[in-house]
Amino acid sequence: MDTAKEVKTNCRLCAYQCGLIAQVVNNTVIQVEPDPDRFPYDKKVQNRCQRWRAIPSIMDHPKRINYPLKRLGQRGSGKWQTITWETALDEIAAKIQELKEKYGPETVATCIGGPHTNHWPLHRFMNLFGSPNNIGINQICWNAGILVNTLTYGWTVGNELDPELTNCALLWGINPAQSDNSLFWHNILQFAQSGKPLIVVDPKQTQAARQATLWLPIRPGTDPFLALGLIHIIIEEGLYDQSFVENWCYGFEELVKHSAPYTPDYVAGITGICPEDIVKAARLYAGNRPGCLYSGRAIDQIGHNTVPTHQGLAILRAITGNVDVPGASHITEMPDFMPEIDLEMSEQTMASFRDKQLGQERLVLQSYRGYEKLREYTLKQGKRLPMRYFTSAHPDLAFKAMIDGEPYPIKALIVMATNPLLTQPNTKLVYEALKSLNLLVVLEVFETPTTMLADYVLPIAG
Repeated sequence: MDTAKEVKTNCRLCAYQCGLIAQVVNNTVIQVEPDPDRFPYDKKVQNRCQRWRAIPSIMDHPKRINYPLKRLGQRGSGKWQTITWETALDEIAAKIQELKEKYGPETVATCIGGPHTNHWPLHRFMNLFGSPNNIGINQICWNAGILVNTLTYGWTVGNELDPELTNCALLWGINPAQSDNSLFWHNILQFAQSGKPLIVVDPKQTQAARQATLWLPIRPGTDPFLALGLIHIIIEEGLYDQSFVENWCYGFEELVKHSAPYTPDYVAGITGICPEDIVKAARLYAGNRPGCLYSGRAIDQIGHNTVPTHQGLAILRAITGNVDVPGASHITEMPDFMPEIDLEMSEQTMASFRDKQLGQERLVLQSYRGYEKLREYTLKQGKRLPMRYFTSAHPDLAFKAMIDGEPYPIKALIVMATNPLLTQPNTKLVYEALKSLNLLVVLEVFETPTTMLADYVLPIAG
């Protein structure tokens, strides 16, 4: 019997990438188990997750895509021809080059998924190829908060809930019992048992809300009004951190005027939360420092009020002095290895294609000129954000360009580790867009509805 060897690895089934130890026999993973020496440093925490246990079966699943596939027959027929990597890459490259010569490099777009895949290789390709049209999920996931926090603080913040240091926790539109279920949820449970105030803002009485000292069942989409209501009370009652405001904040007098109309009664009428609870929440958060304030993807998906909400939360941290304080939040560090902006070669490639970014007139913040404004702030700290992710093409505009060719035609799409036919909004639009393409290449582990419409499917490691 061959001896199993232990290999340190990571789970790639969510963005945490928890540490694992794999048992490998004859180059086959037969078992994985938590690595107690790496994040989250606790087997009991990892044992609550079912994802990592599935890794051996996923790696050798009989339906896994292991060879390049080329479509036979009509698009969506489900008929495939297995071809070599050389043939696949040569044919795809030839078709892309032909489309580039006919329509320009902007005719090629890419589509990516969540952060557990590596974005930068595809972004690097797009920079070298000369197209601005990388489609992502960032409009509804992370970008708004990162952009607003960078504009407010000069760089992104990492929130910290330390059961020993944190004296108040405010969870806004986040339910880690379902969305996380890792070390973070473990810390929340431990914090709730400590008797310190835990405030949860959520329309539903989630598992997190059931642990709360105070649950604020907000009317969906009214979040910025509640944030301004809390700011109003903190200012009105003198609960803000006067020293921090004087030394580190600007525009405070304008904030005082702007927040003045947002009285508890006025905010209650909009949010559906009783005035007494709004006042109580403000006093608990401002009066128990350090206090952490976490927000979830729910805020990123409420439409027009997403950015104002993040602005309100950023201000709440600032006026209470809960910025760059242990137990509250930290101004994060830039990686000490090669940063993503260098990996994607955004600063080393021609910038002429940026003028063809879709929707740049309307989507000012998520545009190249918006990025340049952010850059003014980040460079003061010697830091640089990735460029391509924060200047992604708006999905709706890109899919419409595939169908009607306005303002120019998008004829090819490379999809990596995502399933836009299910994950992007307006399925009918996406379906028509994908069907209209001259070339659709999908990089995947298993067949999906999107691969069914592809011309080529390339297997990836996962």
